Amino acid sequence: MESLDLKKMTGQDTQYNVKVEARTRTRACSSRQKASGNPEPSLPSSSEISAQVKRIGKQLLGMSKSAVMKKDNSIGLIRTLAGLLRSSSQRSTEVKRAMGDFVKFLGVSDILKHRDREMKLYVSVCSVHVLRLHAPDTPFSDETLALVFHVFINAIKGLSDIASPFFDDSLDLLKIASKIKCCLLMLDLEQADSLLLELCSTMFGVVNSDNYEDIVEPALDLVSTLVDESDMISQSLLDCILGNLAPSCLGPEGEEVSQSAQMFAWGLLKRSRESMQPHVQRFLTQLLDGVRTDSDLVGNPSQLVLRVHEASPQIMLPVMPHLQPSLHVESEERRLDGVDLICKLLTQDKANHLTSDYPQLVEAVLGRLNDRSTSVRLRVLQHAHGLVSSLPSFHQKSAVVRGTVQRLQDPDEKVRLAAAVAFCNIAGEYPEMVEDGSSYDALVSRLWDKKISVRKKVASCIGKLIKQWSAACEDSEAYSVGNNKKRLIEFIIGLCKLTKTADPELSAFIEDNVFKNGVLSAQFAPSKASLWWAVLWSETQEQGKQSIIDLLKTKCTLQENMTALLNLRLESKAERTTRTSIHGLSHVGDTSAEMMPPKMTAAERLARKVKQTASSLKHLQKPEESLEKIFGMKDNNIFRNLGTMATLGTNFATAAAAAKELQSRLGSRGPTAELGQALSARMCPTLISPDVLNASLKQASESSKEYTFVLELSRAEPRIFVGCFDTLKDMLTGDDELAACLAAEVLANAGKFIFTSDQVILNQPAVEKLVALCNCGRPKTSKFACQSLMYATRFHEDRSAILDGVFKVSLGALKSHDIFDDHSMLLSHMKVISTISRMDLPTLELYASTIYQLVMHKFMKIDLSSGKPLSKSSSDEPSWGRPSQDIEIKAELIKTLSQALVPLVWTKEPAPILVNVVKQFSEDLQDLTDMDTSAPQFEMFKWKLRRVHWSESTTSESCPENTLALDPAEYSEEEKLAIEKQHADASPDAGWIRLAAAKALFRLFRVYDGMLSGNDYLTLGLACQDSIVEVRQALLKKIESTVDYFQHHGSTSGRGARQRCAKMTALYALYGADPYEPNVKAAFTQLRKYVVKRRAILQKISLKRATSGDSGTMVDEMPEFSLIFLVYFMAHHPDYDAEAMTQITAGDELMALFKDSLQMFLEALVIPQSSRQKDKESLTAELKNNAGVALKILRQLKFCNILDVANEDIDAEASLNARQICDIGLSLTKGLLHEVSPIPGATPSKFSGPLSLPKKYFSPRKLTAEDKRIDGSDLPPQLKMPKLRDLFSDACGFRMRFKGQKARKKRVAKEEIVEQTKKRKQEANNTLADKEKEKEKPKDPDPEAPLKLYQKPKDSLDDFFSSDEDADMSS
Repeated sequence: MESLDLKKMTGQDTQYNVKVEARTRTRACSSRQKASGNPEPSLPSSSEISAQVKRIGKQLLGMSKSAVMKKDNSIGLIRTLAGLLRSSSQRSTEVKRAMGDFVKFLGVSDILKHRDREMKLYVSVCSVHVLRLHAPDTPFSDETLALVFHVFINAIKGLSDIASPFFDDSLDLLKIASKIKCCLLMLDLEQADSLLLELCSTMFGVVNSDNYEDIVEPALDLVSTLVDESDMISQSLLDCILGNLAPSCLGPEGEEVSQSAQMFAWGLLKRSRESMQPHVQRFLTQLLDGVRTDSDLVGNPSQLVLRVHEASPQIMLPVMPHLQPSLHVESEERRLDGVDLICKLLTQDKANHLTSDYPQLVEAVLGRLNDRSTSVRLRVLQHAHGLVSSLPSFHQKSAVVRGTVQRLQDPDEKVRLAAAVAFCNIAGEYPEMVEDGSSYDALVSRLWDKKISVRKKVASCIGKLIKQWSAACEDSEAYSVGNNKKRLIEFIIGLCKLTKTADPELSAFIEDNVFKNGVLSAQFAPSKASLWWAVLWSETQEQGKQSIIDLLKTKCTLQENMTALLNLRLESKAERTTRTSIHGLSHVGDTSAEMMPPKMTAAERLARKVKQTASSLKHLQKPEESLEKIFGMKDNNIFRNLGTMATLGTNFATAAAAAKELQSRLGSRGPTAELGQALSARMCPTLISPDVLNASLKQASESSKEYTFVLELSRAEPRIFVGCFDTLKDMLTGDDELAACLAAEVLANAGKFIFTSDQVILNQPAVEKLVALCNCGRPKTSKFACQSLMYATRFHEDRSAILDGVFKVSLGALKSHDIFDDHSMLLSHMKVISTISRMDLPTLELYASTIYQLVMHKFMKIDLSSGKPLSKSSSDEPSWGRPSQDIEIKAELIKTLSQALVPLVWTKEPAPILVNVVKQFSEDLQDLTDMDTSAPQFEMFKWKLRRVHWSESTTSESCPENTLALDPAEYSEEEKLAIEKQHADASPDAGWIRLAAAKALFRLFRVYDGMLSGNDYLTLGLACQDSIVEVRQALLKKIESTVDYFQHHGSTSGRGARQRCAKMTALYALYGADPYEPNVKAAFTQLRKYVVKRRAILQKISLKRATSGDSGTMVDEMPEFSLIFLVYFMAHHPDYDAEAMTQITAGDELMALFKDSLQMFLEALVIPQSSRQKDKESLTAELKNNAGVALKILRQLKFCNILDVANEDIDAEASLNARQICDIGLSLTKGLLHEVSPIPGATPSKFSGPLSLPKKYFSPRKLTAEDKRIDGSDLPPQLKMPKLRDLFSDACGFRMRFKGQKARKKRVAKEEIVEQTKKRKQEANNTLADKEKEKEKPKDPDPEAPLKLYQKPKDSLDDFFSSDEDADMSS
């Protein structure tokens, strides 16, 4: 017989097989022990057996019925007879004749009806051997034979208990009956059906896990033989077999069916397939078609069909067509069962023939993805992954994938959830099945689903998909080069970006759950993970990199906040202890404490810090209350674990262990536990762990991608490198020069976070390596090595000596004459001096004049074109090309000097000598921004200027580089000179120097704004209008970085930083008239960004002041404060002339220059930026308030005097210019409000807040009776209403959205069409009138004019508009 795979047939564990095997071994061992004892006696001869059989038969026959029924009288004789018959040969006729009396005894006595179990067993043994010896005939009558089989069936019930003393005899009985097939005789009896049913039922009840191995073969032989030889299988017998095969069809009784009985039924159906096939097929067909049968089976037939298919797939072939109609019935329950049944059939191991023979089944099941019932669609999706795994056809698998993708757009939330899970399971295991990018787009689109549960599930599925793909890449090298590598990177970056969206619930879920155990597969070793991150970083755009950096910054900031909270807790605890002890010793009458100003206690600072930290966890329930509760607990283990996770540089394993212990102490339910989970997830290094960073550092010198990854990451978020100190130290002391340079730069970026105590100190070889790198001759390396040295020696006892030695070596090198031979060495020493000066204020004040004299009065006055030029990596090469070597090194020296004069930290007022140096340097920078390259200050600059070659025959292609060929005949002498000068001033060399000077001025304004003059500010503005577009682009980026710097330091520097920020922001407006459109859009975008951010800060300040009862909002806190400096700059602009303005028209180019700049700035201030629709009323109110503030500032500026940029006296010309500029601004503000207001006729609100102007730039003007106070009074009539150009907001994508906006647009468009139609009709009437007048005038005939054909005059406007010339107008 074919061996049975128990686990496959039942789906259950085969643990009980061990018991069977153990029992079998025990029995075999016992048999061997018996065999090793005394040998059994030899068997008696046939004559002896027959004599004894005859004797026993006579004795039994001679006994009375009552005596026979007494067990003690007959059991011994029957047991002896059974032994004799068992040992007799079937060929012995003597024994056969000797059994006559016993056969008569069975017929006349009631022994076959005996109730004793042992008696039944041995009577049955004797009866079976009688049948064996008389085969093929039978000595019994039909009545007696029926009783014999009843006794036999009862006898084999003893097989159920393997521990029974009669088990072996019962098993022998079963085997001999199976072997001689004596049970076939029961098929000729009238009770054949009932006997066969009883036999089968008995066998199913007898078989169990203990005896299965012993009885399965003979039992299957016995029953299958009867089934095969039976002419008809009754419904009862079929129910018995099928009910044991699928117990669920028996109802409650099915719970008693054992696994062994199910396996026995499975084996019986498999062995008697040909006999049972027509009966089973007919029965299953009737069940599936809903035909009423006599069967006692109840419940769903699906399990039965599945079990039959498992046992014998061939039986199901004619049944399969009857499965499909169940998918189209009205009953939802039946459709669900049909889907389950067909999908399970299709996903079985032996179902390949179904998909080829019945492909319509696959189509029918997939069609249920569009079922009207949500439950049915869900059920199909639950089988989607199994279908893709089992279906052999690629076409069918693709159909499953397509159907799953379509369900991602299902209207039901549950279906979308199931579709996302199914799709990601398929894509994770079979990525080759989902090559279409649109499928992934459909999945990603669900991240913006209206239901948060769907968004969370999709994010979780994508996170799981990332881990699956990365693990597959680890297992298979071929997989890593597949198409999914790029998509994997996109998914990681996409999830990182989602953490910074406006969806707080989803972003928190991604951080706390999706990224909880890391992004990549946990199977990755740190070296492999570091390589993956390096590849990911190299193939990611800047926006994606920024999202990763933002996540890292958030983690580090939370760690720092938690560390501060833990320190404040300890301070508060110590403070309470100290206060208690002092309170007990205090004396009455001590009023010194009352006179001291109030100071925040540690407890108060702790409460404020708790509130600040909780504000970053707003997605949680009661974060502030939960955090207060945690810090009120007395379990120090909680704070120890929090401290472990909050320590910068903690590796993932340590942090995870601390998080686990913290969670066990906080519990698993409630807001406090939820907060603990969020803190653990966000403070653990799950994204890029220190282990990964250490691996990247070790491999960086061998991989350019990892080198770049480490370098850029250290610049963006250096705090994550705190745990890499040992690796960095080893890199410095190693033999790899490239690794040492990388370590120096990483330490320069992360040094202030690493060297925070005297416990972290570099060893002497590492310090010496940094000193050597300071003098290596590579500028960037020298700079980073010097910065690292400054941090590394913070707690070093020889710090002053080390730094002083490095500084003097570089200063001495700069004073030597050989320094000019190598520009890289020159710049390298200059970088060292600049770095030490910036980080050490006393050194700067001591050597500021010396450094300034060296650069501006030595290096700038010398021809440096003969030295070895800088390498490409030593300078920042602009996009328009590299300049000459003299210009390049001088520009770098200007930049480095400006860096040296701007210290990183102010601890006191700068010394007068430093202030004087800065003022002299700023004057020099003003001269260097001059557009005239022939000016005296450029005498020693060896330009490579662009030339003009005047020749009639020469073309531009044949001219040398930087030379333009023009025909002299087309230009006058004055035009030639102007062209030559303009071409020379636009040379890259000239642009490089102007750019370097302007950037240096920007850098000085960060610190010395109060010491610089208005002329310096005017110089910055004019530099932003350079003739070279690349210079303007570079300065636009510089404005952005400077504004960000002031915004970042605004909270610590107070009003001074806000004023400097406002100054820099006003320069954005100068790009409003830039001829290069991308510059305009970039400037307006950054301006809008500043306004939005400033208003958000202002809203928080106003709320805080409202709750504390402080004064209202100051204008210098508002973004409109920048308008003051814009007016100031425009008033001093050399191109603005108030007298000339009275002569020009509204469309003049000069007028457009200032008007466009003003309009761009006012648009950013007045028009609100709304990411979502607002109602018309609130949007109009916001517009009116913004316009009111701008109008008040402009009106007050109109009646102020402008001070001179140099001597701070009143500048009458600039004051007049300012009044005209304010009038233009007033008109533009009103026009903007009228243009964009959703409600027509809106008027500006009145701003009642105080307005204080900077005294350095403005002074109040005493008004006289002649002064005009009306808006626009200082403008000529043609400029009083300057027309708005196209809105910058529309061009740059900043459109207001409000309810009813579409209707308003249609109304406005309709009004414009009506107005245009009226205007055209009026023009047409005027044209007709003019023609009539021309006809009335007498004209002299022209004899030479050709004759004209007569044309019918147009009598009406209708005739005019229907002419061919205006056909499209009439349409």
